[in-house]
Amino acid sequence: MTEAGELCAGRRLGVYELLVPLAQGATAQVWAARTTGSRLEKIVAVKALLTDLEGDEDVESMFLDEARLCARIRHPNVAAVLDLGEEEDALYIVIEWVEGEPLQVLLREAKGRLPLQLAVRIAKLAASGLHAAHELCDEAGKPVGLVHRDVSPQNILIGYDGSVKVIDFGVAKAASNMQRTSVGQIKGKVPYMAPEQAIGDPVDRRSDIFALGVVLYQLVTGTHPFRGDSEFATLAKLRDPHPVESPSKRVPDLPPALEEAMLTALAKRREDRFPTMLDFGRALEKAVPSPRDIDRALGTFVGALLSERATRREAAIREALRERTGSDARPVNLGNRPIFDEVAAPAPAPDPVPLVVPPTAPAAAAAPAAPTKPGVAFRMPSPRTPAPTDDAGPAPGVATHPAAAAAPTEAVPGSAERDAADIARLRPSRSRTTKIAAAIALLVVVALAIWAVESGPADSEEPHIKRAF
Repeated sequence: MTEAGELCAGRRLGVYELLVPLAQGATAQVWAARTTGSRLEKIVAVKALLTDLEGDEDVESMFLDEARLCARIRHPNVAAVLDLGEEEDALYIVIEWVEGEPLQVLLREAKGRLPLQLAVRIAKLAASGLHAAHELCDEAGKPVGLVHRDVSPQNILIGYDGSVKVIDFGVAKAASNMQRTSVGQIKGKVPYMAPEQAIGDPVDRRSDIFALGVVLYQLVTGTHPFRGDSEFATLAKLRDPHPVESPSKRVPDLPPALEEAMLTALAKRREDRFPTMLDFGRALEKAVPSPRDIDRALGTFVGALLSERATRREAAIREALRERTGSDARPVNLGNRPIFDEVAAPAPAPDPVPLVVPPTAPAAAAAPAAPTKPGVAFRMPSPRTPAPTDDAGPAPGVATHPAAAAAPTEAVPGSAERDAADIARLRPSRSRTTKIAAAIALLVVVALAIWAVESGPADSEEPHIKRAF
């Protein structure tokens, strides 16, 4: 039996009915919930304050700040806040449902490292969303000075459609409410803090730039630039004035422009960093231009690694819906994961990290590749055409193209037999060639005979013009 006010499946918060718990943090719990009272049923994410923290003025104030601030951010790379409510002293925020997974989960399943262009693309989109948050203004048009303060892989969602959304502004602060934070109080996750944040100094948008630089460094190199054996050791590395180790020492073929952008974002002195997230994103785009189908490739990569996780979650939500409603009807926004038969993957320039397809999505065996335009890295095998198996081929995986380009072309994998058949159809057969030669020879003989008949002795001394035809 549950206590009154306890968060549990079936409990209603306003017009939202809780279905399945998704995650829990220090101050709140996130649930998958359904909308009620409408014929157009949807799934939403409900973030509810933990019951044992109800009545804590500081926590409630922080919770309300998050809702009020985020509800005013309108950007495709920030998860939208849809509603804010209170039910029987329970505070809750309603957030758009995203068919995706936290970057932390993707990073773990990818063995700690992502393909170069996917990693940079994630950072660029996150930077775009954070720039919109930093530029947020009040009703009078005055910038509020919003800082996320907790940029980390846990707070970046990667969708199965290749979308990237920043979430959880729970410890975000605007200049107008900075006085609510005690002097010297540290907010956020230590491994992703900027040096000024780690010592309790005031923070600004450049602190978020540093944190996103840490995330990108981890995605590209597979290692965290500051994590120590303990939280104290990590803090010591962050406070050390010496610059971070160059990422090219871990990834020798890293593009120099990308390394320069990463080192600028990770400068220990905030004055040496990019002034805005917009500048950071532009530097990343210049260093590693995004191919045309990069978002589709990102969605395919996420699906190949994590589709089973999404299927289990969807099954749990649908089971909860059946228990609550007695119907198998599916909400309009549940399970809308795109299925791509094939996709042109990003082409790192160069990419030291192979884009590995997990065992659940075997790659096609290698085949002789014709020269293609830059930008193609791989094509996922279509489920309608079984991938060829060749014992002499490479281990399952995906080869990457050595050069990057803004607009990829599609390289269609084939076989030597099919190529030979295509060439044979284009090449005339031997019998056909012989017939053509004989016909030409016959025409020549006839033409010579006619010319010989018409070219007899002249009847007069006047010039006589002879025509063969």
